[in-house]
Amino acid sequence: MVLDKKLFSILVTGSNGQLAKELELLSEFSEHQFYFMSKNDLDITDISQIAKSVDNNHINIVINCAAYTKVDDAETNFLLANEINHHGVNKLVDVSRHRDVILMHISTDYVFDGKKREPYLETDITNPITAYGKTKLAGEYEIFNTDVKAIVIRTSWLYSNFGHNFVNSILRKGEKETSIDVVDDQIGTPNNAKDLAKAIIKIINHKKLYTAAESRELFHYNSIGSVSWYTFAKSIISNSNLDCFINPIKSKSLNLMAKRPKYSVLSNKKITKMFDLIIPHWEESLKDALKTNPILR
Repeated sequence: MVLDKKLFSILVTGSNGQLAKELELLSEFSEHQFYFMSKNDLDITDISQIAKSVDNNHINIVINCAAYTKVDDAETNFLLANEINHHGVNKLVDVSRHRDVILMHISTDYVFDGKKREPYLETDITNPITAYGKTKLAGEYEIFNTDVKAIVIRTSWLYSNFGHNFVNSILRKGEKETSIDVVDDQIGTPNNAKDLAKAIIKIINHKKLYTAAESRELFHYNSIGSVSWYTFAKSIISNSNLDCFINPIKSKSLNLMAKRPKYSVLSNKKITKMFDLIIPHWEESLKDALKTNPILR
């Protein structure tokens, strides 16, 4: 594969997800050829389907947005979550490495236990406390334990104008309810999926793409700043001019199946330095997203 050429053929898995949808919008303005495939188009646990899609479309880069992301359900559906988040990545790796294809894999802050109180670095020790986090970490291992050309990007608290996410949930409740309970003891960074999609496109176009892929580099992508879910919810409501009170509660009162990390802020210093990224503050990104959110129209 010649990687100093300007045009790439790019396969994006999990096309129904919010990050893939943002990539699809940006792809309309890109010189590269993108192929977006949902789980109905491409099952990443089926190696023959992956090989066929890569070969038929002469793929140079695979961006894996496919994942089992139901954090609580993963506690009781571990085998299914593991099949997608772990074994599916193994199959993507196998196809990619035998065809000299770059694999760009999206991972999560849930690989950490949340006991740290300063932004997590790529070199920090992982210790997932959920089934979801364990399966995502296993998927990372499948990449780092081979000679595949790959880039892994961990991110957190993704939201967009698409599908089910925290912002859309708060907006829908805020239009109907006078009060919403939101936990105030989990700290992280909200990330607009559009910002991450822009960063991915810039990485693909960057001169250091191949160097990073050859080294199987791990990166953290985070907006600037950190916040609790409670304060984030208050910002969503205030910037939407909705008349709804946000009531702070503790995580233990929700009795969720999966225990969430108390702190999951990621350091973005490495990715910004290597790829010359300018990453916005989470509040700026939220205001930008709310301007076009269909729930508020």
